[in-house]
Amino acid sequence: MSNDELNLSEEESKIVQESLDKIKGVLKSKNIDIKNMIGLVKTDEVDATASQVDIRFAEDKMNVQMNMIAFD
Repeated sequence: MSNDELNLSEEESKIVQESLDKIKGVLKSKNIDIKNMIGLVKTDEVDATASQVDIRFAEDKMNVQMNMIAFD
């Protein structure tokens, strides 16, 4: 997305660019490449985490149902 698409003034564009440069500087100083940071989360890891959440939710739901039966 370009600055024209965002309707930024010249001053706003300059501020955005300076901010990005500062962020890049901090990341480089910590020896972290932006591309590597983005790559830290892989689709497989996201899928595995989502599956764990689904399983945990199912376990909690089952426990609640079992408790309800026990109190009936």
